[in-house]
Amino acid sequence: MRIVHILTRMQRGGSEENTAEVCRWQAAAGHEVWLIHGGDAHPCWHGAMPGVLRLCLQSLVHPVDPVRDLNALRTLRRVLRDLAADVVHTHQSKAGVLGRLAAAGQGARVVHGMHIMPAEGTLMRAAERRVTAVTHRFIGVSHAVCAAHLRHGLAREADTVCVRSGLDLERFRNAAPPPDRAGLLGLDPLGAGLSSPPTALFLAALEPRKNHAAFLHAWAAAAAIRPDARLLIAGDGPLAAELGVLVQTLGLGDRVRFLGHRDDPERLIALADVVCLPSEREGLPRVAVQALAGGRPFIGTMLPGLTELVVPQRTGLVVDGPGAVARATLALLADPARLRSMQAQARRADLSDWALSGLGPATTRAYARQTDASVQSSDARATLFA
Repeated sequence: MRIVHILTRMQRGGSEENTAEVCRWQAAAGHEVWLIHGGDAHPCWHGAMPGVLRLCLQSLVHPVDPVRDLNALRTLRRVLRDLAADVVHTHQSKAGVLGRLAAAGQGARVVHGMHIMPAEGTLMRAAERRVTAVTHRFIGVSHAVCAAHLRHGLAREADTVCVRSGLDLERFRNAAPPPDRAGLLGLDPLGAGLSSPPTALFLAALEPRKNHAAFLHAWAAAAAIRPDARLLIAGDGPLAAELGVLVQTLGLGDRVRFLGHRDDPERLIALADVVCLPSEREGLPRVAVQALAGGRPFIGTMLPGLTELVVPQRTGLVVDGPGAVARATLALLADPARLRSMQAQARRADLSDWALSGLGPATTRAYARQTDASVQSSDARATLFA
């Protein structure tokens, strides 16, 4: 098959990692695979997908921009016509709308990947609802993501399937702490024993929906629960400078360490005692799977779908809001017996549904499982701005 994937941005996020893994598997399986993405692409992807043909489209941007959006739509329409794809698989909200409009009526099977809960903005949600009619298949990363899209009229039940976001689980199960652990924790490398303080890991892009600021305020307010606890914040993003100032303002000093982006999340998880994420909007965060694979309990907000993975009070905790995540994390670090018990249960968690080996095959099989009669054959491009 000739398969074309379309993303708005190619950054270091969960949807990009998921898509890259699918592209790699499909190319290795003998399919002709194209990846079209906007100009907002991170250099880490250069050479990372052997056998995958890439096209960067500068007019495909994240913010709503009518002029550039129309240019992107026209270009995508022309490119897809020239490629004569068998499958067009879109990802993320903007590319999901423009890519499906461009593919409508061109003979390809049109598939949309649902990596996160539906967009909040009324304009984008209305646009996504319009292109549902020209979509053959909807693939969600969790049952909750699928249900949310169905509830908002952004998918059809008969054409929706859940395919878990697969990971290399053994990479996390067999990891050792990083060799620079003393520096990461702010310890004296010449100190006796180098025993590690109780440590939490917050692994996420430094962007608003991850709720770093609210979490840090709560961490500072509740620090007395476990005064010697360390918080490692790994990731980069637009809030880096602002959050650095906030940590100093809150008087957290060396107890909160910013690590920037790291290519060894498995080692950071092995270094930590617990992993936390206070996001307000996700699909099913890959870091939660990574944490359990590494034998660490995961504490997160009440994200729809998280309880498909985390067993509360056993392999982690699901609580209400970023402040509750901070307090629950500190409380767990202050209870060594409970922490050890939850770590042991995390190691025994059945993560077979999230095995990387199943992601590419399951996604590709889903392309064929469709009910074409429910898809409009007419060209719906004009409806976006109607």
